Amino acid sequence: MRFQSRTAEISTPARLRPDRDALRVSACPACGSLFWKNCGRLPELRQTFGGLPVEVTLESGDLLHCSECDMYFREPYVSQSVLNGLYARLPATVWACDNPRPYWPQVLELMLRYSPNRTVMDVGCFSGSFLEWLPGSWRKLGIEPSAAARTIARGKGFWVCSSLDELVELSEHVGVMVLCDVLEHVVNPVAMLSILAGKLSPGGSLIVLTGATDTVPWRLFGCDYWYCSLPEHVSFLSRRWFQWAAIKLGMSIRWVRYLSSEPTSTAEWSRGLVRATAYTLARRLIRKGVSPGVVNKVPLLGRAARWTSPPWWRAAKDHVLIVLSTT
Repeated sequence: MRFQSRTAEISTPARLRPDRDALRVSACPACGSLFWKNCGRLPELRQTFGGLPVEVTLESGDLLHCSECDMYFREPYVSQSVLNGLYARLPATVWACDNPRPYWPQVLELMLRYSPNRTVMDVGCFSGSFLEWLPGSWRKLGIEPSAAARTIARGKGFWVCSSLDELVELSEHVGVMVLCDVLEHVVNPVAMLSILAGKLSPGGSLIVLTGATDTVPWRLFGCDYWYCSLPEHVSFLSRRWFQWAAIKLGMSIRWVRYLSSEPTSTAEWSRGLVRATAYTLARRLIRKGVSPGVVNKVPLLGRAARWTSPPWWRAAKDHVLIVLSTT
């Protein structure tokens, strides 16, 4: 989900105007540092958002790495206001969840351990599947920019607002906020966490699940990795980034674990590794100047060189689940 840190209405962009709506940075969006490294061109994007065709032009951009806070980010890309508009008009079917995610029980365990009360806010709750799955003893709140999904979540009896700006309408403070697969969608993640932390009860916590750039898959495949090829993903974080953010926010890291968000069989995991390796090797050989004709003659690499986007390897242990608490 995409959220803004400044007050603005969520609106649907009529047409992207590159001179106004493209985000081109000279500094890290999170810490403002001018010391960043260009890690290479990202794979060309399919002109879809949430799997649906869009009228705006989505440029793949480059993958930049900030040496100060350790955030990786896509640049150039469309602005946060345009992203908000794209999320606002997504239908409720895009990320519908019929079955509990494998990590939900672990998240609930962390909620019970690190929340001072039984009030939870699911940031990016979509149609409210996670909130619905939680025990009835919890007071359940949410944030969701998709108008269609938000309507469904509210119909289930949950208090749900559309943006961070609307949090001012919430008079109470929250024991724990859950952000599963959210921060990678936000241009400035630390600004979002700062706003959310301001609504926590004393001793409250943020539980975050996101892709982790300090995992082996990320280090192996870099800008050719499937996770940074999705048009919805703009920011990519690590444990070091969360350590920096915790200091910035006056919070502490209480718990951290690396995991696969969609674990599967060893055979499926192995197939994903082979496909990701073949794709990355083919792309790197071509970038080094090896003729595509030569690459095409190599078994498997030839087929991988014709793939228009990186193969997904969702079974990889490439996510981090982390708890930040107020001190």
